[in-house]
Amino acid sequence: MAEVIGCTTSRSVWLALEAAFSHLSKSCELRLKDDLQLMKKGNRSVSEYGRQFKSLCGQLAAVGRSIDETDKAHWFLRGLGSSFSSFSAAQMALTPLPIFRDLLPKAESFSLFQDFLDTSGDSSVAFYGRRRRSGPAPHQSGPSSRGRGNGGGNRSLNSRWRDCGNNRRPPKCQICHFEGHYADACPGRYAQRPLQNTAHLAEAFSARHL
Repeated sequence: MAEVIGCTTSRSVWLALEAAFSHLSKSCELRLKDDLQLMKKGNRSVSEYGRQFKSLCGQLAAVGRSIDETDKAHWFLRGLGSSFSSFSAAQMALTPLPIFRDLLPKAESFSLFQDFLDTSGDSSVAFYGRRRRSGPAPHQSGPSSRGRGNGGGNRSLNSRWRDCGNNRRPPKCQICHFEGHYADACPGRYAQRPLQNTAHLAEAFSARHL
């Protein structure tokens, strides 16, 4: 190795190696600490973010620079982002501050709860939107008025017969001679009685004055 060139004793070799690797160790420590403090959850899941955070903590412990539990918890909560602000504020208010090992499952549970609320809210909005687009069911009412006279009644009854989809020949009324109904359902069945009575009265009046 280039670091031990020129060393004549074992002590000088160890001192040279210590100086070289301590410099590398310090650089690694600073880089890992920066990565840990600047880490953000972003679009990752809480579980994935927690695994990477834990990995950096393990690398720092491997070089003899373990992170204090308070700093670890604070950096982890800060990296969760604004969507976890209520959760992070509640945890920071606890005394003592929970350690990272306990914070991770709590953050995962909070994330699942948020996803459930978002899904329920979207379903409600979609259902309400469908109801608004469909509008109220149209009110189906009967004819506003019946046809007047034989023609109107006959048209109404004929249309009912066609709507029924009956393929047989429609019946023919013996009173008005229109198709589509029988005599007992003819609109003119009772309309002719006054005419008949009037004719009878006229005949009686004429016979009386003869």
